[in-house]
Amino acid sequence: AFPAGCGSLASLRQRRGRAGRVRHGVVYHLVPRQLAEENLPKETTPEIMRVPLESMCLKAIALGLAPVEHFAQRLIDPPDRERLHAAVTRLEALRALTVTEEGGGGGYGDGGVRREALTPIGRWMSTVPLDPPFAKMVLLSSFFGVLEPMLLISASLSLQSSNGVFIRPRADAPEAEKLQAKECRNFFADHVLYDPRDDMPDGGAAAHEEARLRAAAGGGRAGGSRDPSPNPNPSANPSASPSGSGGVPSPNP
Repeated sequence: AFPAGCGSLASLRQRRGRAGRVRHGVVYHLVPRQLAEENLPKETTPEIMRVPLESMCLKAIALGLAPVEHFAQRLIDPPDRERLHAAVTRLEALRALTVTEEGGGGGYGDGGVRREALTPIGRWMSTVPLDPPFAKMVLLSSFFGVLEPMLLISASLSLQSSNGVFIRPRADAPEAEKLQAKECRNFFADHVLYDPRDDMPDGGAAAHEEARLRAAAGGGRAGGSRDPSPNPNPSANPSASPSGSGGVPSPNP
C-alpha cells in the first residue's frame, strides 16, 4: 500500500492549474508556504520507483514482453535491476512463473538467454486486480472453503492508507484507540469485524446483537461460515438442547 505523505512542488503546481481550467478558481494547499518551498521535493518520484514490481512483471510476461529486464530497460524511468530480481524471485516462490537460464554466468542478467514463463496460477494472477500474494491467497481460499473471509482480509490489507480500516483523528488518537479496543475485544480476527448483513436496511442491528451473543457465549465464526438460524421449535429436533445451553446435545438420562 502507498504510505500517506506530502506531495511535491510540481504536484502542487499541477493542481493549481486544474482550478482555473474551465473558469477562474481558487486552490488551497494545506501546507505553510515556507514549509512547501524549503522542504517539499521539486518533483514526484515516479510510481514505478516506489511500488512493488511483481504485478508489473506478471502483466509484462502475460503480454509477451519477457524477459522483464529487457522490457524495464525501455521504460522512461527504469527500476533498479536488484528490485526486478527480487520481484521475479518472489513470483517464483509463489509459483507464478518459471525461469530458465541458458548460457551466461548463471546469475540474473549475466548475458545468457533468459526465459520467463507464467504458470497456470501466474496467468490467472495476472488477470485479477490484486497484488500477487493476495491473489494467491484468494485462489487457495476458494479450495479450502474460506473465500469470503479471505476476500475481506485481502481487501483490508490492500487499503491505500497508512491508517488501514480505522480512521483515527490525530487530536483524539487515545480516545479513538479506546473505542476501537472496546468494539473489537470480543472478536477473534479482523475479517469478522465486517458483516455483509450490516449493509442490509434492517439487518445491521440484528447482526450486531447476534455477534454479541455469540461472543458472550464463547462462540464465533469458523471458516467464514455463518451460524444457522436458531430452531424456533427445539422439541422438533431430538438432539437440540434447551435454550441457553449453547447448542450442546443433552446428555442421556
